Amino acid sequence: MMSVKDRLEAAAQHKVSGDRASATALLEGILDTAPGHGRALTALAEIRLEEGAPDQAIKLLTEVLERDRADIPARNLLASVLLARDRVDQARDLVVETLELAPGDVESCVLRAELLMREDAPGQAEQVLRAALESNPGDPALLSALAGLFTTLSQSRAALQLAQDALAQEPDNARYQARLGRILAQLGDHEKALPHLEAAHLRLPTDPLILLFLAETQVALGLASEARVLAKRLTVRFPGLLEGWRLLIGIEALRGDTTQVLSDYLQQIRKHPDKTAAVISLAITYRSLGHLVKARELLRPFLDETAPFNAPDRHHALNVMRDCLLASDQLEDLARTLPVSEMIQRLHAPEDAAKSADTDLLLEALGQRDVLLDPTLSSLDVLVLMRFARGQRPGTLQRRIFGATHLAPVADLAGEFSFVEIDSVAGREALAASDPPVQLTASLALSPETFRTMRQWCPYIGANADSRRTWQEALKELPRPLVALSWNASRPGLLLNDYGPVLAQADGFEGTFVSVMWDESRHQLSDWPSVIDAGTHFKSLGDLTALLAEADLLVGPDGLPTHVAGAMGRPTALLTQPAPPWYWHSNNGAATWYPSVRVLQTGRFGHWAELMGDLAAPLQAILHSGQTAGMDVT
Repeated sequence: MMSVKDRLEAAAQHKVSGDRASATALLEGILDTAPGHGRALTALAEIRLEEGAPDQAIKLLTEVLERDRADIPARNLLASVLLARDRVDQARDLVVETLELAPGDVESCVLRAELLMREDAPGQAEQVLRAALESNPGDPALLSALAGLFTTLSQSRAALQLAQDALAQEPDNARYQARLGRILAQLGDHEKALPHLEAAHLRLPTDPLILLFLAETQVALGLASEARVLAKRLTVRFPGLLEGWRLLIGIEALRGDTTQVLSDYLQQIRKHPDKTAAVISLAITYRSLGHLVKARELLRPFLDETAPFNAPDRHHALNVMRDCLLASDQLEDLARTLPVSEMIQRLHAPEDAAKSADTDLLLEALGQRDVLLDPTLSSLDVLVLMRFARGQRPGTLQRRIFGATHLAPVADLAGEFSFVEIDSVAGREALAASDPPVQLTASLALSPETFRTMRQWCPYIGANADSRRTWQEALKELPRPLVALSWNASRPGLLLNDYGPVLAQADGFEGTFVSVMWDESRHQLSDWPSVIDAGTHFKSLGDLTALLAEADLLVGPDGLPTHVAGAMGRPTALLTQPAPPWYWHSNNGAATWYPSVRVLQTGRFGHWAELMGDLAAPLQAILHSGQTAGMDVT
């Protein structure tokens, strides 16, 4: 007769191989003879989770703890399920009690850190994980959790190294594979991310977050059909996962019809147990589709500081609201989305706190102090907002700019700063020892009048004189006008071939097209030998600025080249689809943030090859004029 141990081991093998039915039969056989067997109930709960039945799993795990309050694996699994179901208070109580029973338990520490992150306390979360690592050096679960925390804080280099270290210790661990894949995707390296996420999905095919991350990466790589299959599976099996619905809506928008999926999504929104999360999710969806008024109205209650929202929900909602206000140029409520008084109190003595709304005080801090790049900012956000951090007398002050390593090249364009990376121990120590820097997002709290005036301060980036002379010499024999081109690496972005209907038939155009791409997207040039590959000679962003200083026009989608050209005041034609990022708000086609940029927006979502006809006539006019329409720029 098989022992209970033998049957447990056989059930585990069946579960790993994907045969949940056989595993379930073995586990139920154990429970028939030994009702309440803790390991069997816990293993059965894990299967119920894989089958998308979390409520049944909760019931099974609760039964385990009723019989054995000190069953730590069951306690941790129950806490993780409760957390996934947004039953945060119950999860917190369970984790705190577990750590009292088993101080230093690794999984409990990981859950405690996750709860602290939800409470918007990343510093405390890091302390919990580092303390656990001191007791458990090199533990992969702790390394992976710390990688996730650093990812949230945009400390990408440290996060990537920790995720790689965790996976190196357990190469077959699906969750560590998923963590590394997610970090690579967030860094923009979707091709490297894909095999990690695929491997994780093969091992845990029903895990909703792995499904979500994999589908998002497939979309980024232009694999929309494959992503659509996964996104549909997510919405059917995990209808309460609102991120899955948002992903599917985005994919359907590219296909041209969101009517049915929006209707199904709204039904889920109405019955979602967390009404606050549902409202925020719906606002994000409306924003992504360009319905800014609807999004703002949903989020307006979050501006009321007396409303009973918890800190993470309010913080999340205000970030979305800030984006909507900027995207629609509704600046009057902008300062209310920022903790302005806290920023000022960190910069000045308490007796100056009454001046928290004083624009002059903010201008002084932005122009004279060290600057901190907020973790929520992308490199493009930073480049747009750096105009507000220019010193009153450039070159007279030695200032530092603190930020994640991947922001260093963009920050270097500002010229007057030395960059300090905060995803290193030395960088964090330097930040802690410094006078409090001003957050770059504090610029959004300026009065609307000052904000609009300073927004027009262009150019605020220039090319190095020596680099410019080098490129002048390299380009001098090429026929004018010189039209620089940029594009995206993959779908759903703009590809070089999408320019074909416009550029291949540019009747009367006698100039030269020059590529300013320097990454893997340069391979697209193989189909266009007439386009000069300047990017192959780029050694830094200084080469990009020097070439753009010599070009007569840049044409491209949202990306670093178009932002750099706009910040330099160079003539640019920006190509975009509906609901563009906030920094491409325009009035009558003129970019609000960059006076030298002409914004050409399509009327619908979809692949650029299908939409280039919308842009052909205005783009041809710009090409032949040699400058952005109606905007002479020196």
